[in-house]
Amino acid sequence: MGNSENNNKELTVEQIREIAAQLRNPTGEKGIEMGHIMNEANVAMIDHTFETLQPVSGESILEIGHGNAHHLNGSRHKLYRTGYFRNHASGS
Repeated sequence: MGNSENNNKELTVEQIREIAAQLRNPTGEKGIEMGHIMNEANVAMIDHTFETLQPVSGESILEIGHGNAHHLNGSRHKLYRTGYFRNHASGS
């Protein structure tokens, strides 16, 4: 998955299958790596959503997702305590 040294080459069918398998059911070190990759890819969208919604005390946000919930770290963690609920399918 960490294909930084191979950025300009096409993925093989086996690499695509490995990525698909990890997206479907993340496991082991590769699953953890996939969670970090997904978080990096989605963090701007998640930040924009929070900025757009501008939740206030007493309001709730329900996120139904498939990631590792890493975006709840840091300043966003306070949203969890004020009504941010998450339902996700990932075991990683």
